[in-house]
Amino acid sequence: IFTPGCRGGCGVWGFSVAEEPELEKRCREFSADRGYDQEGLKKELWERHGVRPLIDTRLMWQDEKREPGYNHSEPILRPLHPERVDTILYSERGEVVCRCPRSAELRPMAYQGFEANRNTLKYRCPAAAYDLDCKGREACLSDSGSKAGAYGRIVRVNLEGANRRIFTPTPWGSPSWKRGYRRRSALERINARLDRVYGFEVHFIRGMAKMQTRVSLALAVMMAMAMALASIRIGQNPRMRSLVRPFEFADTG
Repeated sequence: IFTPGCRGGCGVWGFSVAEEPELEKRCREFSADRGYDQEGLKKELWERHGVRPLIDTRLMWQDEKREPGYNHSEPILRPLHPERVDTILYSERGEVVCRCPRSAELRPMAYQGFEANRNTLKYRCPAAAYDLDCKGREACLSDSGSKAGAYGRIVRVNLEGANRRIFTPTPWGSPSWKRGYRRRSALERINARLDRVYGFEVHFIRGMAKMQTRVSLALAVMMAMAMALASIRIGQNPRMRSLVRPFEFADTG
């Protein structure tokens, strides 16, 4: 489904469903770049349509950058439960990490999946999940009041009261998020390359026929570059310059 670029967030989804009613029935994921990063869109997709939003997250936190001693090379983290003293933190992209109360080392929490019946994201202590040596493990359990024991502490993020721009049913950066995000169309990247690399954003071409010809030539060049790269990756470098000889694909049976 292709929609005008000026349409924002929820309008894109509503427009697509109105044009293709069957889309809502078979769609399970909605992937888009960070230009569509809106809390309202992500919330509507999941709660009203049961569609998992796979949308890149913009980094908009600014308060920490104004603090003295801010280190731009380190990610900005905030307490997951600011109402109490705790070792669990999260980033603007929804990455949940723990800070060792002894060494102050940061470790990503082990993601255990989305619990649909509870509407929560489940995370487990990385020391317990990956059998790591953590000097502050006992202190972490006692400070949080947890009685998890050898299984390790469990942390749940309830989407009901969470920032829906940051926390989604499929967390940013998880294996399933990466797989779905890679499947999105390359149309936006192609248009961006036409605008910036090939200079069509600022041009002096007059007439539709001339513009169509120039754009067609640019697309042909991109296709040729893609074919050349493909020939290199499959080890057929001598055929990279050929315009007529096809690639030889391995017989996989």
